[in-house]
Amino acid sequence: LSWQPLPTNHYVDGYISREEHNGYLYGYGNDALYRSADGGQSWEFSADGMRLARVHQLEFVSKDTFFALTRNGLWRTDNNGQQWTKITDTHKTSY
Repeated sequence: LSWQPLPTNHYVDGYISREEHNGYLYGYGNDALYRSADGGQSWEFSADGMRLARVHQLEFVSKDTFFALTRNGLWRTDNNGQQWTKITDTHKTSY
């Protein structure tokens, strides 16, 4: 077993998903969610609707539907991360 560093740019500080989902790798940076279709070579914004919501965890439910837990609440997407809707607020808690 060996580790290979993934390339990043100034947007992505860390990775949320270690595996690709529908061909995307997900990462966070600048209090936003980003995704990469080329293994981390380039990144695109994937957090329409949930700006300034740093993602702590992603839970994939189906091909297009998944949830994001942020410090600001629980969010849902039904179109593979293109648009997000807030489901509930998150109160101070530990992750």
